[in-house]
Amino acid sequence: MSNFEYIVLDKSEERSISRFYEDLPTLGDFYFSISREPDFFEAIEVEGNDPEVFVMRRICSREIIGAIITSERECFINAKETSLGYISSLRLAQQYRNRLLGFYAKAFYCHQFERGRRISLMTIFEDNSVAKINLLSGKGMLPSMKDLGQIHTLIFKPVIRNEKEKKLTETDIRSANFEDIPMITDFLTKTGKDKTFFPVYRENHFNSDHGVLKNLKMKDIALAFYNGELSGVMGLWDQNEFRRWKIYDYSFRLKLLKPLINTHSWLMKKPLLPPSNKPFDYRNMALVCIRNNDHKVFNRLLQYHMNNLSKSNKVYIAYSMHESSPFLHNFPLPNIDFKSRLYLTYWKEDEAMLSSIIPGEIYLETGGL
Repeated sequence: MSNFEYIVLDKSEERSISRFYEDLPTLGDFYFSISREPDFFEAIEVEGNDPEVFVMRRICSREIIGAIITSERECFINAKETSLGYISSLRLAQQYRNRLLGFYAKAFYCHQFERGRRISLMTIFEDNSVAKINLLSGKGMLPSMKDLGQIHTLIFKPVIRNEKEKKLTETDIRSANFEDIPMITDFLTKTGKDKTFFPVYRENHFNSDHGVLKNLKMKDIALAFYNGELSGVMGLWDQNEFRRWKIYDYSFRLKLLKPLINTHSWLMKKPLLPPSNKPFDYRNMALVCIRNNDHKVFNRLLQYHMNNLSKSNKVYIAYSMHESSPFLHNFPLPNIDFKSRLYLTYWKEDEAMLSSIIPGEIYLETGGL
């Protein structure tokens, strides 16, 4: 008889699963930890619809030794609305990691299969060799994983720039309000649908304290207008009230190099590596959608937000871009680049479905990762 059970947690286990994730960081050079309080299950709503926490725990003690979060996302693929699964926050206690990870992942994917999510997205940090070795091994009847390329999460600080350039362009920038929601939703649909995995946003997602845009304030969404027509949208999402990130610790190698890295970052005007085991104030760029991928509009929207944050010099800003993003290689601000890889997981019998996906430019919502 097995000593372990695989179950979907309900809210009665909220404190135990919250503590499990706080105490068990990601692997790699940076041990990231996340606190989802005061309500763990409301916090994971930003990752997709119908989120569930699937865990492995000891039957005798009910101790959680492994967990993963699953959800379903509405997004565009080949300019059509599509639903697919999303997998995040895979953790396994260290003493069981090498021996049980494959079996645990197998059980999870069977759980996904039962929900009808035959294709799912997943990201893995580039330096998380344990997860890569196990999940990409093909052992234990695991599903196949298609590598869709690298995700670059840029971390940077607010930088004030000269506003004289504003007078040299016909682009006007202002903050959004409640009355703008229909216009924003229509623009995101028409402009974003050609980007693979761009989220499908409905009017009821906005100005809400629940769901995939939980607590994104309308005033924190900037709109760019060119000759009176909406030409770009960019949000700056404060998730500190329900999702707090910290670097739990650094690898031994990085601890030795950190003083040199921070000295170099200071000279290059890049953000310094944060102190370990302390939550840091941050914002996520969100709803980044620019007509014709116009770099001038992108830079104006970004600078609008930077100037509004100029007094908050301790804030870190995060923006995750796929390697296909046109804004990645000419990003205008000094930054630290955290790299991960994007995978599409699928069962062998569904391989034909993948051939119909034309990747093109891939978009992922930073605040939902």
